[in-house]
Amino acid sequence: MNKWWWTFSGVCAALGAAALLWPQTEQLPVAVTAPAPASQPSFSLQITSDVIARPWVTDSAGQGVGLNPKTSLVRLQLPGATYSGLDATPQTVLVPNALGDYHLQLSSAGSGPVHLRVRAFDSSDPDVATEYDGTGEVRPNSMLATDIQLSRGPGGAPVLTAGRVESLSSPAGA
Repeated sequence: MNKWWWTFSGVCAALGAAALLWPQTEQLPVAVTAPAPASQPSFSLQITSDVIARPWVTDSAGQGVGLNPKTSLVRLQLPGATYSGLDATPQTVLVPNALGDYHLQLSSAGSGPVHLRVRAFDSSDPDVATEYDGTGEVRPNSMLATDIQLSRGPGGAPVLTAGRVESLSSPAGA
């Protein structure tokens, strides 16, 4: 005579099921899978500048997007990142899934006033954003640089931290 036993599974109990009926002679494995964590929004980093200040953004691994000032080549080394191109106004770099540390360099393509905007936003809701916005002046052959950090704050909002903008080089004789 086969005996039947009531066997409760944590998974079935969590789903509100009463029980599983299994024969005593046959033990079936029960796979328990943890529920998937609620997905958190991914953040994008957007940098815009006037055409006379060309952006080059690198991550902590040295991969970059924009106009590489050492090689004068346009690079798209960060996954999914975009660069508007050399002649676009404004110059725009967009880095998706951008939590982490970045280094921004702006190489001059002339002289005059420049407007710079660094913005971090929730990729699914661009209105949830934080940004730095400012103006300055560039000279021929000059290079400006700053460090940027994008993290997740309390409540899941993007936290953008930017360091002081420094001049890395200036025209000869300046």
